[in-house]
Parts: sequence; C-alpha cells; structure tokens
Amino acid sequence: MPSIRRKSAAGQQQSTTVDPRASEPVQYGFPYNPFPLFAIFWTGILMSQHHQATELSTKIHMVQVGVPVRHAAVFRGITYIIMYISPPKSYHPSRPMTEVLVSFCLIAGGAVFMSSNQETVDSLLYYGVDSMFTVNLTVGSTALFMSWLIVLMAVKGWASQRWSL
Repeated sequence: MPSIRRKSAAGQQQSTTVDPRASEPVQYGFPYNPFPLFAIFWTGILMSQHHQATELSTKIHMVQVGVPVRHAAVFRGITYIIMYISPPKSYHPSRPMTEVLVSFCLIAGGAVFMSSNQETVDSLLYYGVDSMFTVNLTVGSTALFMSWLIVLMAVKGWASQRWSL
C-alpha cells in the first residue's frame, strides 16, 4: 500500500497508509433506459381505461390511479432530460427535484390503487362518500409520510456529519 507522510500537531511526521479500496469510485454516468418510463406510462393509461363495476370505482381508477402514474412517467422523462443536459459531477448520489415528484406520484397512486378494492368502494358507497375523499386522504397521508422520511434523512445527515471522524 502507498504511504503518505503527514505532519502531526507537534510538527513530527507521521506515516499513514492509504487503502486503495477507500478511493472515490468511478462515475459511470446516468442510464437512459426508456423502457421503465414507457412501462409506467402505459400502466397508468391501462389502469385508467379498464372497466369497473361501479361509477365510483371507475372514477377512482381513472382519475386517482391512472393520472398520478402517468404523471410519474412524465416527471421521470423530465429527469432524463435534466440528467442528459447536466450529468452529475460527483460520485455521491444526486437526483433532480423531479425524482421526489416521481416518488410522490407513485406512492399516492399505489395507495389509492390499494384502497380501490371492491369492499372499500362498497363501504364508500354505503356511507355516501365521493371519490375525492380517497384522494384527499391519500395525498395528505403520502405528504406526511414523505415529510417524515425527509426529516429522518436530515437527522441522519446531521448525525453522520457531526460524529464522523
């Protein structure tokens, strides 16, 4: 292993060894694979177009499942464009703001999709609740969940910066 000489606080030279495995990794760039983008986009279209048993279930699938999934694909396309124009310059993970929007759309669309089963729709019809109830509940809980994750990541970053050697 190569050796590096450094001066200590007392002015004496110290020999430290540098592990070559601890060096910065090679930056490989961003993969511009369009097939996941197209798969997500067509899943959103197909989720919003297939037949449902009730009008409420059709509204939930069409507007509240299909549209967020399609928007996630559009935001991912914008991410591809941003990463093509300005590729990352660091080996640290970095993504544009559109990736947070992709995550939000996919989490919200998936949560509404899970709540669009027949039993839930029947209970919504029984209590006279419209389709906006599910979207308000889901978007609010998704926003709280993602905010909590961002707080946890901020605390982790602060703690690792404070106690790193």
